[in-house]
Amino acid sequence: MRIQPFMSFLQSSLQLDLNKTTYFLTDVDFVGGWEVWLQCNIGFAGRNAVGRARMTREACYPSQFGGQYLSYNILTQAVAVTPNANAAARCDFLLENTVGLADSTYVELKCATSSESSVNTWQRFANDLSKIQALTGANPNINAAALLAIHATLDPQQIAAISNNLPRNTSFVLDYSPGPGQQPLMTTIPNVASGGAPRMLLFGVSPH
Repeated sequence: MRIQPFMSFLQSSLQLDLNKTTYFLTDVDFVGGWEVWLQCNIGFAGRNAVGRARMTREACYPSQFGGQYLSYNILTQAVAVTPNANAAARCDFLLENTVGLADSTYVELKCATSSESSVNTWQRFANDLSKIQALTGANPNINAAALLAIHATLDPQQIAAISNNLPRNTSFVLDYSPGPGQQPLMTTIPNVASGGAPRMLLFGVSPH
């Protein structure tokens, strides 16, 4: 699923408890990761969607050669083909349609925590984007997306900086400012609303 349809799927199907997400993102007494919780919510949304998607956590990235995989070196961003699944690069989770049109999306997910700086959060997200850019460069058949969940109020300067550092045509954001029980707003990153109360923002980017 390409990034815009993927974000549209999340907009319409992913139902989050925003009280919990605010707690996970902001409470100083919660210092652990909460990515698995969000993964499970996305998997449940996929299970109830038209394609009845199957979610597999830590799936290997495949090479173009049957039965082989891609490895990835985070330090050098080098990609290689390997027959060893234990040496393969793995996504956070894979969504695959089990009904209708065959489709799959390899997803890297990052969630901000109250114990880290925003610089560190964005660097982790940038690392994910570099990873999927390298892997899809080695196998163009891979459909991949990088997601980032934060809780923030953005000013125009921050929006401009984010836009300048992400691929503009394949970057979208879900803005949860409408509140509990309401669909989030989906827009492009340059057009996300600035100011207002801090709220959950879910960024989605693909390399192509």
